Formats: sequence, structure tokens, C-alpha cells
Amino acid sequence: MQEFLFLLNRYLFSAFHGEKYLTGVFGIFREDTGVCMLWDMGHGHAFLKRKGMLSKPQLLDDNVPLGLFESLTGKHHRIQLHDGDMLILFSDGVV
Repeated sequence: MQEFLFLLNRYLFSAFHGEKYLTGVFGIFREDTGVCMLWDMGHGHAFLKRKGMLSKPQLLDDNVPLGLFESLTGKHHRIQLHDGDMLILFSDGVV
């Protein structure tokens, strides 16, 4: 995912020179371990429903939208999911 985000950022920046950008939450889920790795690339929101309780996991908010700058850090957040958990992700764009 990290390499994909770097390549997408490079493409967007070279095409639009920072005038257009992309926000979103990108992730990889490993069903065998329940580990979910999330990259919040601007304006992402997450909720976790576990045992009937709704919580808001803190995503890393120091990532910038894709295509805004030539370089990208792209830090990720790790969430351990368990049987019965529900993870709800959305951004301020198209859901």
C-alpha cells in the first residue's frame, strides 16, 4: 500500500502540480490475523463498533492529501479487529 500511495501521489502531483488532490482512507485487512493497516490521507474518519459500544479510533492525522506535495510520508495506523467487530471508514468525499 505504501508504494501504491507513493506512485499515486507522484502521478497526481506531476499531472496537476498541487492544484488538485485526493483525500481518502486506504487500507489493507488481513483476515487471518484481524490486523487492519490504515493510511488516512486527509479528512478520514473511523468508527469501531465492538461488543455493542461505538468508539472512535484515532487515525494518524499528519498525512496530507495525495497530489498536494511532491514528497509524501504516508504513515499508517494499525487496528486489531476481533470477531464481531465492525469498522466504519469514510472521508469527506465520495463514500
